[in-house]
Amino acid sequence: MKIITGWFVLLIFLGMPVDAAPRIGQVAPDFECKTSDGQVVRLSDFRGKIVMLDFWASWCGPCREEMPTLINLHRLNKEKGFEILAVNIDTKAKNMETFLEKLDRRPTFPILADREKKVAAIYEIEAMPTTVIVDEKGVIRYWNNGFKKSHAEAYRDELQDLMSANKRRVGK
Repeated sequence: MKIITGWFVLLIFLGMPVDAAPRIGQVAPDFECKTSDGQVVRLSDFRGKIVMLDFWASWCGPCREEMPTLINLHRLNKEKGFEILAVNIDTKAKNMETFLEKLDRRPTFPILADREKKVAAIYEIEAMPTTVIVDEKGVIRYWNNGFKKSHAEAYRDELQDLMSANKRRVGK
């Protein structure tokens, strides 16, 4: 009887849905968030483009180092079907604005104000910055926590690989 009960419990457990963090190879969870100027943005609005989600905060030193890399990457690739959604998790808008004002060049990509950290919760973000690259079909292809100068090259390489793969599919 104990064996039958054990199997029954195991089968019930295996059949239950499990909430897990999004992973590489899975469809990126859609979300809705307002930009710093109040416009509503959905990840699904960018289907057909390669999208980099970058979760950052004003108090994060590596975020400060990473932002110029993102600005340059966007500038060089936005005409090629690439977009960045920078998801700021600061609870106070003033902190975010102060951070952006100190940059040599302000980002031209959308800055999303995730004040209640709802988008960060969907993606189970634990480190700042966290960078996620989603392909044109909405599938997560790259995930990185933190930032070092060497990550800039990894971002460029991943983006180039995705753009090349997209060209091959379109060209067929």
